[in-house]
Amino acid sequence: MQQERRVSIRWPKVTGIRPLSPFARHYRDPVSNNSEKCLTGETALITGGGRGIGLAIATELARGGASVALVARSADELSAARRAVERVGGSVVAHRADVTDETAMADVIESVRGTLGPVTILVNNAGAIGPIAPFGESALDQWWRCVEVNLRGPAVCAHLVVHDMIARGRGRIINLVSGAGTASFTYFSAYVASKTAVVRWTESVAAELAPYGVKVFAMEPGTVVSAMSNFSVNSPEGRRWIPWFKGIFDAGLDSPMARIAERALDLAKGNADELSGRYIPLTESLEELVASAPLIRQNTLYSLRIARLPQPAERSAALRAVRALSEAASPSVIRLRRRLPVSVEEGFGLWRDGETVASWFLPLAEAEWTERPTMELRAGGKFDLRMSVRGERYHIYGEVITASHDEGITLDWNWDSSAPTLRSGSGTTVRVEFISRRGGVDVVINHDALPDEMVRDAYIRGWRRCLEGMDRVVDLVLQRREPGHAPDAGLANSGETLRMT
Repeated sequence: MQQERRVSIRWPKVTGIRPLSPFARHYRDPVSNNSEKCLTGETALITGGGRGIGLAIATELARGGASVALVARSADELSAARRAVERVGGSVVAHRADVTDETAMADVIESVRGTLGPVTILVNNAGAIGPIAPFGESALDQWWRCVEVNLRGPAVCAHLVVHDMIARGRGRIINLVSGAGTASFTYFSAYVASKTAVVRWTESVAAELAPYGVKVFAMEPGTVVSAMSNFSVNSPEGRRWIPWFKGIFDAGLDSPMARIAERALDLAKGNADELSGRYIPLTESLEELVASAPLIRQNTLYSLRIARLPQPAERSAALRAVRALSEAASPSVIRLRRRLPVSVEEGFGLWRDGETVASWFLPLAEAEWTERPTMELRAGGKFDLRMSVRGERYHIYGEVITASHDEGITLDWNWDSSAPTLRSGSGTTVRVEFISRRGGVDVVINHDALPDEMVRDAYIRGWRRCLEGMDRVVDLVLQRREPGHAPDAGLANSGETLRMT
């Protein structure tokens, strides 16, 4: 225990705060079994991973077998954190970035994909305390910066990794929240507002992602010895406006880092998937929460709700019915993303005619075109794709609504098929976005208004294969380019460069 005290505090010691509480000494959730490499093959991205809770979680996930990507703003802290994870035998990369910067985080996640693989576990831990002062006396830019770090940061990171999770039908997002997200603390308004928003956002996104097998949790770690708590206790504003905060540590109510890391590991392993969308406090047994999952769902426990005066029975029943519909996710939308090492114009060029589309659309084996494919890439143009895959016949056809580098491509997408899963369908929309990034373009495919879950899953597999086909075609083209080839020629300017041989 003395060793844990020494490792936990790397910043100036917080006066009057004990690193370990009675809770740390006596409580261990029986759900955890950390001796096995249960996360082998998983890739975990941890924001705020340079120290404190983020580093503790990263180390625990690495012990569990996961490859770990650390994100933080301090190069020195990242370097030390990387060495700490390596000491437990983990595969680890470290990236310096601001989680609120979408461009920077897109580059980080694409780099992680290339080195460790697609992110399957996201831990949104990076956070800010914000101004500790009456709202009217707070600098508004500092107040809003706290909200951006605590809310925009998780949203940016989740938005960038969720496409891969959807495509694979699995993934877990762990959002670190706070008791301040469920209560009103005075002089903490930015922190309270942002953490409350993350709790509610977790509920909404978890419902949306449930049909795709992706789980989202709001994990409340309690109060720990950290740079943030050090500031809250010892800063002039902390001593003036929240003198009660020190009492948490005086009473031994602080949480140990090791216990927080164990809880994160349990969530990452899937031990609490039934609680996706819920607020999960560290002080309660995860085993009991999981066992009570039906009761929790029935009574909407561990979620944000407004307590109201009794309403007429008929009105209450009607409101509950409407709410149930509003909280149910439709499995009819697909959104997948892949970065290609080409320009926006070259990415757009992958769709320019039937022969080009044919080079990446079909799987390499057990498939053939039964008629020459057509694609008139202009507003009002037609497309027609007829193929046979493992004896099943498919006919995909429709009209091009929009087609430009800047606005992307929109297709009115219809199909007929002899496959029992698909049969026929119409009135769906495919939108293709081309987002310029450093080192390439992000191709984002959106397919809306699919009729049911079976069709959705079939199209997820199909579009994922198409993105892999695009990647394959681009690789072949880049390999064929001679050293003296003009850098602006190729995919967009030469029809032959896109045709597979």
